[in-house]
Amino acid sequence: MPDANTDRVSAAEMVRHFSSIRKRAAQAPVYITHHGRDTHVLCPAHHFHALHDLGGQAEQSILPLDALQLSAWIDQGMILFDQDGMVTHANGALLAMMPHDPNGMIGTPLFTALPELSGSLAEPYVRRAMRHAELALFDMRSPFLPDRWLQCRIAPVGRQIVLLIRDVTRDMDALRQGEQQDELMRAIEASGQVGYVRLTARGYVQSVNDAFAALIGMAERQMIDMHFCRLTEPNARIALSDELEIVLGQGKDRAVRARLLHGEGRLLDVQMGMTCIRSAYGHDGAAVIVSPAVHVQQPTGFTDNMNGHNLRIA
Repeated sequence: MPDANTDRVSAAEMVRHFSSIRKRAAQAPVYITHHGRDTHVLCPAHHFHALHDLGGQAEQSILPLDALQLSAWIDQGMILFDQDGMVTHANGALLAMMPHDPNGMIGTPLFTALPELSGSLAEPYVRRAMRHAELALFDMRSPFLPDRWLQCRIAPVGRQIVLLIRDVTRDMDALRQGEQQDELMRAIEASGQVGYVRLTARGYVQSVNDAFAALIGMAERQMIDMHFCRLTEPNARIALSDELEIVLGQGKDRAVRARLLHGEGRLLDVQMGMTCIRSAYGHDGAAVIVSPAVHVQQPTGFTDNMNGHNLRIA
């Protein structure tokens, strides 16, 4: 950019002193003004040709240099290719998603560099983007690695096309797990005989299903924010608390036999299964399945050798 120190001459001076001004332009560009405004720049021919070549490279590049450098730091795979499918750039994040060297892709047709894309879900989207500059966003099973899922985004940018690839295997696993949990909960609700309790990470009741509320004769609103151990008989609460600590603190599954307090004041023998609810950031609480205990010929209360509480570890 020109500044106060830039060499400037008027058009009239240019005509009168061209020879000397030409020599000055060989050292640094000379701005020619007309009525005080910059209108032309005088520079050597080789400088002009160099600028012209640089401008052609910039025109063919899809992104400025700093954006291409940024692509080396993002966790998404990025491939740039032209309308003929020739790869012009590929970043290092692709190494985690496919057994191909990104540097080896450059200058190679996309379907030659990545033959696994041929016949995959991505192929028609890529070809439509090459022909008609169509946008696309889709998930597909990875054609490169088994048991992996990829999310692909295709978009025309300038005269080229960008393909962004993100590994979404964890998201898909979480989705499938959520669907399985929904199916399990529907089966539990359909039975009408199995109680379900969701506990917070500190063991407080977060929610219960209708079957559990009916089992112990209490409304859900009476149990919300109550510590789960308070629902069992008083002399077994410490033992149940220890079991909950194993579930919530160590992430281990536990099966226990206990007696819960019924809303009418009587004790109810139940069998419980407890498991830790895990999230991406650690333990997020516990799930408890409760059903009436099957009575067999045994003493009413099982005496634990450790503490004498009426709580049985199944």
